[in-house]
Amino acid sequence: EAFRIKIQIKRFTLFRDDVRDLVNLTVDRMDVYHLIGALFLKFCIVIFCKGRIQESAPPFLIALFQLSNASAFIYLLLAVWLSMHASIA
Repeated sequence: EAFRIKIQIKRFTLFRDDVRDLVNLTVDRMDVYHLIGALFLKFCIVIFCKGRIQESAPPFLIALFQLSNASAFIYLLLAVWLSMHASIA
């Protein structure tokens, strides 16, 4: 009986280790997502500040460019925020 209880305790310890490993894997993945998202976010900011389109470009093309860059900025900001939250929690 005591041997069976010892085996069950070891088994549940292994289960806890597996769960801990899965959580650490998720946290490590979120750290990588956070880094990549921050780099892309910086790229969007550089495009906003220094990105130039030729003067002869039609206004609708400039508007589409700005809209797509703003959408990417919002999406990346949300991704960085959520990855930071998942990494901490």
